[in-house]
Amino acid sequence: MSGVMQPKVKFDYKIRLADPKDSRVLIDLWQKLDYSLPPTPFIANHKYRKEFHQALAQQIGSNINSVTLISCLGDMIIGCACGYLYEKPEALNSPVGLIHNVWIEPEFRRKGIAKQLISALEQELAERGAKSHQVSWRDVPTAQAFWRSMGYAPYETVAAKNRA
Repeated sequence: MSGVMQPKVKFDYKIRLADPKDSRVLIDLWQKLDYSLPPTPFIANHKYRKEFHQALAQQIGSNINSVTLISCLGDMIIGCACGYLYEKPEALNSPVGLIHNVWIEPEFRRKGIAKQLISALEQELAERGAKSHQVSWRDVPTAQAFWRSMGYAPYETVAAKNRA
């Protein structure tokens, strides 16, 4: 019905650390993320991205600097976010927690899940030593609005140009 506000459906989901047994589902979510993004000159090699996702999945539970959190509704994984702790010598607040591969299944978006997932990831990275957090996003208005609402401010622009 147009013009009639629908009540938000409340559901009980949990956020937890990913386990190696979640790898297959996470790889599927990361591939959905890749295919949902606007094309760029530099991230079009889906074979490489698939290998990257497999390597990322292998780090679950085995790399102290890498963390993957998932949102679950019962046994179903409905979202994920990854973080990586690294030293950035030029940064005043190093080590930095780099946030990446954030995905919420479309039917569960705009319900506050991503905000809680990112807050939990920031906390987990801080407990591992992060003094600041960094994220990059594509030039998509919804992404920019989300990250700004989480307190992130853009500080540089990256541009690309293909040679014909």
